[in-house]
Order: sequence, then structure tokens, then C-alpha cells
Amino acid sequence: MVPASLVLALVVVASPVFADFSYGDGCLFDGHIYDKGDMIVIPNCLGQMECLGDNDLGPIKPVTDCERKRDVDPQIGCLYDGELYDVGQKIIVKGCLAEYVCEGSNSLGGYKPLYGICPDEEN
Repeated sequence: MVPASLVLALVVVASPVFADFSYGDGCLFDGHIYDKGDMIVIPNCLGQMECLGDNDLGPIKPVTDCERKRDVDPQIGCLYDGELYDVGQKIIVKGCLAEYVCEGSNSLGGYKPLYGICPDEEN
């Protein structure tokens, strides 16, 4: 028979609520782990940022050498992860890793790391 303390320890370790979002010298973004110093391209060429390590992302900058065209009128708002956002609307990154604000013209700003805690889950 397995002791109750071992079962409790396994539940705590396996529970996503207790997950450690520290990746040492790397970053988790959109389901992928990047090494420190890697440039992370936001899908649809909306921007790029550097992995600073310990799951910290640098500021969003324009994408260089991107061949894909943006599928939204630049005067409207932002296209992110296949969805259109209005100017001023919050964009939540999958897994609630971060949030941005659509500044218009496909520009994202107001980066705020969420560390896996979704805004609707905050107490």
C-alpha cells in the first residue's frame, strides 16, 4: 500500500496549479521552449522579441526577414493567433503566459507576463 504522504506529494508535483514556470535560461512562449538569446516571432509576423532567460521576454520589435504578409488592414487593429482585435483590446497569450494591448496597425504593446495565471482566475 502507498503511504498517503507519497500520494499527496505526487498530486502536488503533478498539479498544473503548482507548476513551476521557471525555465532557467529559457522561455516558454506559445507552447514552445526557447533558449536564452533566441528571437521569438509572434505568428503572422506581428512582432518579435528576445528570450531573456528565466521565462522573461524582451520588448516587442518589428519582425525582420519575414516573408508572410499580414492578413488585416493595418488601420483596423491587430491580427493575433488568427483573431482580429480592436485598438485598445487586451490580447491574452495561450496558456495565459502574457497579455498585450492592441495599439493598432498590427502593433502590440503593454506586455505583461501572467506566469500561467489567467486574468479570470485571479483572486
